[in-house]
Amino acid sequence: EWHRAGRSVRKAADTSHHNMATLGSMKRVPADHLILARRRQEDERMKYTTHAAKEFNLLAVAQWEKSTNQKQKINRVKDQFEGIQHSHEEELHERRCRLAAMLAEEEEQYKRELAAMQETPEERQDKMRARAMALR
Repeated sequence: EWHRAGRSVRKAADTSHHNMATLGSMKRVPADHLILARRRQEDERMKYTTHAAKEFNLLAVAQWEKSTNQKQKINRVKDQFEGIQHSHEEELHERRCRLAAMLAEEEEQYKRELAAMQETPEERQDKMRARAMALR
């Protein structure tokens, strides 16, 4: 040791002895230990990667199911709307047919009434004779 200003300072060679002991102890660790540690790390990384891929796939499937369900819901609503619209169109067509039949019947009745109101030539002659007789 060297003494400087009342303090003791170790030489660099003395401190390297500690480092050598550490290096020496590392040599005592079996070589397989490092390989096994590396394999454990790789296994953990592979588990994480596999888990992340599964999570990504599950998320994709969930999003696909959600969008598919939404499309199915929209299609059901469209089908219901089209069904209601079709039934209204059928009812409207039936109503128009009934109204057309009623109109045709009323026109026939009107024509019959008009025909009944018109005088035939014989009726006109009979009327004129009756007047002439009344005037005499």
